[in-house]
Formats: sequence, structure tokens, C-alpha cells
Amino acid sequence: MIRKTKLIYLLISFLLLSCSMFQKKKVFESYSVQKDSIVIKDRKNYKKARKYLSIGNRYFQEKNYEKSREYANKAIGLYPDGPSYYLLGINEFEQKKFDKALEAFGKAKDLSPNSEQIRLSYAYCLTSLGKSEEALKEYNKLQKDFPSEPIYPFKAGVLLKELGKNEEAYKTFLSVKAESFSERSQLYMHLGDVCLQLKKYKQADEYFLKAKKENPDLKQVSNSLSASKRAGLIEKGNESLKRKDYDTAIHYFEEAAKKSKEPSIPYLLIANTYLLKEDYSKAEANALRSLKYNPKNRETYLSLASAYSGNGLYSKAIQTLKEALQKTPEHASVYNSLGLAYQNIGQNKQAMLAFLKVKELDPSSQSAYINTGNLFLLEGRYLEARKEYLQAKKLKGKDNADKYLQICDIYIILDAGDTQLRQGNFNKALQEYNKALQLDKGENIIYNAFGRAFFLMNRYKESEKNFLKALSLQADSIPSLQGLVRLYAKTRNPRFSEYKEKLNVLAGKDPLAAIAIGRIYEDEGKLEEAETFYLSILEEAKKKKQNAEAIHYRLGTLYYKMALRENSLKNYDSALGFLSKAEKNNPDIPELAQTRRIIEENKSFLSILPIIEEANEHFNKEDYETAMHHYEKAYKQMKRTSLIIKIADCLIGLGRNEKALALLNHELQKNPESKIELQEAI
Repeated sequence: MIRKTKLIYLLISFLLLSCSMFQKKKVFESYSVQKDSIVIKDRKNYKKARKYLSIGNRYFQEKNYEKSREYANKAIGLYPDGPSYYLLGINEFEQKKFDKALEAFGKAKDLSPNSEQIRLSYAYCLTSLGKSEEALKEYNKLQKDFPSEPIYPFKAGVLLKELGKNEEAYKTFLSVKAESFSERSQLYMHLGDVCLQLKKYKQADEYFLKAKKENPDLKQVSNSLSASKRAGLIEKGNESLKRKDYDTAIHYFEEAAKKSKEPSIPYLLIANTYLLKEDYSKAEANALRSLKYNPKNRETYLSLASAYSGNGLYSKAIQTLKEALQKTPEHASVYNSLGLAYQNIGQNKQAMLAFLKVKELDPSSQSAYINTGNLFLLEGRYLEARKEYLQAKKLKGKDNADKYLQICDIYIILDAGDTQLRQGNFNKALQEYNKALQLDKGENIIYNAFGRAFFLMNRYKESEKNFLKALSLQADSIPSLQGLVRLYAKTRNPRFSEYKEKLNVLAGKDPLAAIAIGRIYEDEGKLEEAETFYLSILEEAKKKKQNAEAIHYRLGTLYYKMALRENSLKNYDSALGFLSKAEKNNPDIPELAQTRRIIEENKSFLSILPIIEEANEHFNKEDYETAMHHYEKAYKQMKRTSLIIKIADCLIGLGRNEKALALLNHELQKNPESKIELQEAI
């Protein structure tokens, strides 16, 4: 009979174990009678099955697995027992048919429940299929039934380590009787690895050195010792980060990078630390170094995009995030950053699409709802913003959804007050602002609202008092500074120059601050003033050799707005001129091509306007035949869905309803872009 320890270690090399199972008849008889106490009910079939089993085993040793499996099945057909199914299982396993192997081992285990060898093989097969939790249960049972065997706690420890249960793995490895375990070097290596994960760096080094002592030829020991030193340095760096000692953290991360053959992670940590220091150029350089060693790390792309955004290179940030989506699996965090990048340059539609994608990929993402709510808030869509914040409140996350809800409620009340203010109902406006004040006396925007109202009421002292209060709550508040500048200009206050300079400094330092100032002009409908402001900021940036990409993007969006305005006023040449300026400053506006086509069509439409007016005149007189003739003439010159609908109206007026419906359905198939308009007509 094969000694138990030999049997167990043979399992590490599955083929040897399998062969040894059937080498001698004595092994089989001992296995059957002594271990499982099988009562042989049909001795004739039993003996015949043993012969098949012997032949099958011989074929297995010759690696003729098809023949071996054939004889295993013959043996099962005559006398189904544990050894027969076991032979079938090892053949299936060798042919990589792990599911079938598991099924065969399972039947063998049911028929021979006390067979250590079969149970061990069953657990091994579970591991091969990635069913680690189930395999772990089997090894725990084997450990309980055979407490003197060190292989079982060792195998259980390996599985716990793979499952990330490092504390349990550590305790399990410690329970292995090292003195009776032949693979002590592997045991110590695993203990060292687990200690690394548990941040027990000194103990990790001790175990790696023990492994080296047991097996001087073990190549991975040197790598593991280096990994331990790197991990220790990274841990010291992280501790420095917690203390906000960024320079010391960078020192430790740089030391870790020097000790790494592929220092992707240390460089990423250095990049992230420079982001915290707001040194975006060095953050960019280290993120690029990290990507050089690992171009598929999502976190590195996020850091690089943050560095670009910090330097105002928003198009590069967006490009980097798009690259991340190509080179790494889709992830909510990338789309979230992409949405924020689009929002920074005023491309709110793209930002909204990105946040919607976050919700799709991670429905439990609180930040996706918060960010969508913030976007709605910026656009004055307060009720929609509130819905988003309410949904965020239902989800777990670090953001305080109640705070956002309160801010939203303040905006709703202030909006009601602003409506009263525009109508000249000053007292009613002040009443609304006071309601907002009851919600939060520390909110900057409320005092700005009071400041604007008192300014319009010529109550300048009270206006100044409120703007200054707002500024005390938020020192870089652009609306507060702008309110004071307007007030001091009006009252010829000598402090005008001081606050004008503060506003200019803020705009010069931060492109987003400059955009915020320009957006105030835009929101007030003062598009030409906004243009003048953006151009002046661009000129200043040019003199200082600063990056002004964000300003160009916003200026492009402004010119697009101006093009839409001119189009609505039927100034088509002017509209096309602004559209060209928009494209020059911000070629990424997605609606550019379609808007240009519409404006050009509108321009062409002027030439057929007399024909349409004549057609309308005949239509109003119920002269449908003549009207239709004119509409068809106009349609030949300009293919417009609205003209097809007018032709259909004429056909209905003439009683040709079926032809009218056929015309509309044909247009619907040909022109799906006008689906809503055509369906309404149908």
C-alpha cells in the first residue's frame, strides 16, 4: 500500500498520483476493502470490471486517454464503484474536460466517501475550475479527518490567499506543521506573501529568508524580498500622505520606484501626490512614466487627465479619458471624470451623456446623480436637479445629498425672488430671499441675491453690506466681486480699483474663474460683452504665455450661441460667420455640422419664400389643387419635411386621404430624422 504522505505529495503532480493509483492490484484491493469496506454483490461482474480497470490504467500510463476512458466506462457499466469513476475522472481531467472530470470525481466520492485520494482529487478539480470556495470546504473537511497531514492546511491557506482572505490565510499557514512538511520553502514563501498583504514587512522578510535557507536555488525569493522593501517604502509614503507631508511621501515613493523593475505603481503614487500639491506639470510627467510601464492601468489615465485639467489642457484631458476607455475595460469612474471635463468647458450635453453612462455602468453610483443634479442646477433646471439629489439620497456614498437638496431648495426660492425682481416687485423679491435665508444663513448666493436687489433699489449701503457678507463666506466668489465692482463703479467709490484688480487676478489665475465671469454676461443675454471679456482674457493669456484652451472652448460656445441668435433673426450670413468663429475656437461642438446645414437651408429658403406665401394664400382659400402645385414647386427647390406635410394637407383637402398617408409614410422611411414631426402629421 502506498504510504499516505507519498500519496498526498504525489497529488501535487496529478499525473503521477493518477498513475500510482492503479500500478498494483494490491493497491486497489487494499483501497476497496480496507478503506471503503465494500460488500461485493456481484463477484463475477466485479472481477470482469477489475480487468477492464487494469487495462484502462495501462492505457492511461501510455497517455492513450481515449482508450483508457473507454475501459473506465466499460468497468462502470459492469460494476460502478469509486475506482471506476476515479479512472474516468483522471482521463477527463488530462483532456482538460474539467466539468466532466468533476462530475466523475463527484460520483467516485459518493461511492467511496472515505477515500482520501478521491476526495483530494475532487478538491483539486474544483480548484482547477476556479471554484475556490467549494474547494476550500473540501480541504477543511480533509484537514479535520486527517489532522496529521500538513498538505491540507497548506492547500486551504493557498485558497484563502487567492480569495483575498489574508488574515485567515496567515493563521491557516501557521497551523501547518513545518517540520513534517517537505515543501517548507513554498510554505515560507506563501507566509511572506501574506505578511506583505497584511503590512507585516519585517515578518515577510524573515519568511522569505527562511524560504531561501530551505531552497537556495529559489529564484523568486530575491524578487519577494525586493517587493517587501518596496511595499515598506510605499507604506511609509502613504503614512506621510495622511500627515499631508507631501515631500516626504514623494521621497519614499521615489525610493520604491528605484527598487522596482516595473515601477508603474510608485510613479502613479508620485503623480497623485503632485496632484495634491497642485503641481500639475510634475503630476503629468510621473503619470506618463507610469503609463510607459503599464499602459492598461485605468487609475493612471485618471491621474493624467486630472493633471491636464489642472493645467487647463481640457481637450488633452478628454482625449486621455477616451484613450482609457479604449485601452481599459469600461468603468464608471472614467465616464464620471469625462463628464466633469466636458462640464468644465461648457459642453453640457456631452457631460450629461457621460453621467448617464455612469448610471448605466454603476446604478448605485451616488456621485453620478450628484453630478447630474449639479449640471441641471447650472442650467437653471431646478426641479430636475432636485429629482437627481433625491435619488442620490437613497444611495450610499461620501457625498451629503441632504446638503445638495438644501442648496437646490435655496436656488428654487431665489429663482422665485429673481422673477419678482425682474417684474419690479422688490418687496416680494426680498420676502423670497428671506425665506432662503431661513434655510441656511451661511450660504453665499443668498447674500448675493440681496446685494443685487438692493443695488436695483438704489439702497447702496445695504447692497454693499450683503456683497461683503457674501465675500466673507467665499473669498473667491466671482458674483460677489462682480457685484461690488458694479456697485463701486456706480457710486464712484475709491475701492472700485481694488476689487476690479481682485476680479482680474482671479480671472488671470484660473481659466474656469474667467469663464464664470463671462458666463454671468452670457446669462444676462449680454453676448457682445461676454465676447469682449473673453477676448481680453485671451490677450492677457497670450502676453503671459499661459494656456487658454478653456477660454477658446467657451468662446467657441459663445459664438455658437450668437450664430443661433442671428439665425432666429434671419441674419443668415451673420449666423454663418459666427458659426465659422465657433468652429475655429471649439471644433468639438457636436451640433456644428447640422446647424450649418440648417442655416444654409434657411438662407436658401428666402429664395422660395414668395412661392410658399402664394401657396399659403391658395390653401387658406381652400384652393388645394393650386396650393399643392406651388408647394410641390417649392419642394423641388428645397427638400423640406414641412413642405411634404403641406402637400399631404392639400391631398386631404382634396379627399385623397390614402395618398396623403402614403406620402407621409414614404417620407418617414426616407427621412427618419423628422420622425416626430411626420408621426404627428400622420
